[in-house]
Amino acid sequence: MTNRLYVANLPFDTTEDALRRHFATCGGVSDVELGQGKNPRGLARVTMTSAAYAAAAVGRLDRASFEGRLLRVSDSPIHAERSTPPVRIVQQFRERANMTYDLDCAGMPLTIRMFPIEADSWRVEARSTDAADAVVIVASAATRRDALGAVLRQWNERACSSLGSIDADALLRALSDVRAI
Repeated sequence: MTNRLYVANLPFDTTEDALRRHFATCGGVSDVELGQGKNPRGLARVTMTSAAYAAAAVGRLDRASFEGRLLRVSDSPIHAERSTPPVRIVQQFRERANMTYDLDCAGMPLTIRMFPIEADSWRVEARSTDAADAVVIVASAATRRDALGAVLRQWNERACSSLGSIDADALLRALSDVRAI
């Protein structure tokens, strides 16, 4: 691995200093250049002081949250620019009794609703918004995370032919990043 890393999916208003501080958690940073690649918005090139630091940065920071976005970090510009997070939150809003999250799960639109049903339990609904006949999966548990986990297991066990499976780890990471679970 080289010392040079390519970063994609940056917030458009990020600064070189903020990015340098973020990558410095993995080791020495010798250079940061914002706006690299064919579509410069949201891209950067970060040069670490050693290949070991670069490898650590890819391992720790790829698909990690930075200023509200999941970064793509790679030693290849093609992988960083073309890769998109498998799950991203498109919109979130609070209704009177629940939170609703519209997500893009690797190209499949999905809506997740979470709401308390009693003092000590939660109900989670997952609804496809892309299929001809909508799929709805519902589960309840003591915590939002447990209820969501049950919904994701049911969804992936059902493995609807018209829909795909959901990357449960990526979805949990995306919702954790906004403190939904």
